[in-house]
Amino acid sequence: MKSISLNLCISYIPKNFVRKGKNGKFYVNLLCFPKKETDKYGATHALKIAKSPEELQIDNSSVYVGSGTEFEPKFQTADDVPQEELPEFMRD
Repeated sequence: MKSISLNLCISYIPKNFVRKGKNGKFYVNLLCFPKKETDKYGATHALKIAKSPEELQIDNSSVYVGSGTEFEPKFQTADDVPQEELPEFMRD
């Protein structure tokens, strides 16, 4: 399964897009979507503010706040480790 590692620049988030939740914590709604082409830094995805329909009527421009890189996680399981490297309780 592929994953996306995201890089969010908090400095790019305008304060008017930061919402206070009922729990007292602060949130920003974001959209992550694939780029047409990988950029020079290897980013395969873009990250932008998700605007409400009302906000889009006022200004439909995009506010980009970061990027992402798609990758295939490479997990090593106990099956992939030589027996002598396993803890004794895991050896056959």
